[in-house]
Amino acid sequence: MWGKKSLIYPILGLLALTALASVVSGFFINYYPVHANIHSELDQEVAVLHKTVGSLLEEETLGLPRLGHVLQGDRALRNLLKNERNSMLAMHLGRVFGGLGVDMLIAINPAGKVLYRSSGDEQTVFEVSDEFQSGVSKVQEGEAVLLAIQAKGSLAVMAFSPVFQDGSVVGAVIVGTQFGDRLANYLSRGVAFPVAFAISEKILGSAVPLDEWIATQWTLVRQSIADQEIFYEEKHADSQAIFYTPVRVLSHELTVMVFVDLIQSHGPLFQSGKRLMWSALIIMIFVSILGFATYLFLIFPLRRLYRKSQVLMEVCKADGIPVTLDDLRKGNEIHVLDQALETASLIVYTHIGRLHQQKETFENMAVRDSLTGLGNRRSFEEFLDRSLEWCGSRKSSLAVFYLDLDHFKPVNDKMGHDVGDLLLKAVSERFLHCARESDGVFRLGGDEFAAILPDCDRNFAKSVAERYNQEIARPYTLKGNNCNIGVSIGISLFPEHGDERDILLKHADMALYASKGKGRGTFSIFSEEAC
Repeated sequence: MWGKKSLIYPILGLLALTALASVVSGFFINYYPVHANIHSELDQEVAVLHKTVGSLLEEETLGLPRLGHVLQGDRALRNLLKNERNSMLAMHLGRVFGGLGVDMLIAINPAGKVLYRSSGDEQTVFEVSDEFQSGVSKVQEGEAVLLAIQAKGSLAVMAFSPVFQDGSVVGAVIVGTQFGDRLANYLSRGVAFPVAFAISEKILGSAVPLDEWIATQWTLVRQSIADQEIFYEEKHADSQAIFYTPVRVLSHELTVMVFVDLIQSHGPLFQSGKRLMWSALIIMIFVSILGFATYLFLIFPLRRLYRKSQVLMEVCKADGIPVTLDDLRKGNEIHVLDQALETASLIVYTHIGRLHQQKETFENMAVRDSLTGLGNRRSFEEFLDRSLEWCGSRKSSLAVFYLDLDHFKPVNDKMGHDVGDLLLKAVSERFLHCARESDGVFRLGGDEFAAILPDCDRNFAKSVAERYNQEIARPYTLKGNNCNIGVSIGISLFPEHGDERDILLKHADMALYASKGKGRGTFSIFSEEAC
């Protein structure tokens, strides 16, 4: 069993091949140039970065129109704008504004007065521009506007969103994001590389400190914007590269500068052959240790598991699953354990299936009458509570029926309990036959039944009660015996006779006793004078 087919030999052989492959790969990487692969990977990275940056700078990705739409539909904001309660407005907008990468948030009333400005008490450079004033004019007329505004060497995107109440403009919300350091940091998290924004001969914002080499590359910046092409330049002294990625933000052109550390991105490709050979030697030592650990922690445990599998197979045989130990001796250790576990899983699945069946049976017993299959008293109370809540919300009526079989005890005593059980089942089927899909019919115990009829007024309750009396009074033939019974019915109505469960049940019970007092086989609707 543990001789020729043991796994120890192929495992140790695989580890030896891994060590040899490490040495050979180090040799070839040392003597063959890989610069072509480097540039190929850089080109692929350029394409990915350009696509990622473009998607992150789309209008909807900036989140400003969506944020303006959220603020526009906020009832609390409409009231605050209408009443000009600045302190409460600041608290409300501060919660929405925080953490969204937004640089400025301004709220104005219909006259153009600033009620709240998140960027400080002083006007921003963008508020004095013609584009900003044009946006304010349009938003006062009820038009939503998205603009890119440039002022004093800065660029920002602003969403102007009017706020309506009762069809009229009660104010406006202006949300803005500036292409500065904050947005550069926000975008850097999206592309996993540091970025900076450049326009003309000015850096708008950067996620990293800029040295003199970066600040003098305006030729490539202008060329990228003019030609709408991607350029990159390598600084070998620092093993760094910059990608100049042109983007268009509404009507404005700018370049996103993406910084890549070549050592960090392509370190393994630049390592020397000597270092690779040392790495291969370390790998060989590691493989040797791994081989010893594999023998110690894999082969020995497999042997122990195999011995335990023999006990497991005996359990399988005792549980009725046909298993022969001779079949389990064919193959190596893993194959033997696979067979043992597969067999054991059959037992587990079988027992789990039995447990699920028992669980379903117990759950059904908790809410169902075992004889008739109708709901029991617990499900009756739960159904009544749900129906009262539903009818109360719809301002609809509801009827509660208490039903007690007449002359059932003589039939049960004279003909036997088996005939009595058959009679209860037949009565349950007739009750269900008379019920609607929305009605609930329940057996409370013995010969006591109940019914709940949502959306049922007094006249409909009377017609249902008459039908119950007629159906139950029809003769029954059970095991060759003919028998006749009747039913007494007590009815209470929601909300006429109460709006709580206990009150309705009490009134239905009182109405039932009134029916029995009439001579049985009748029905009564609760009345304070009659009861």
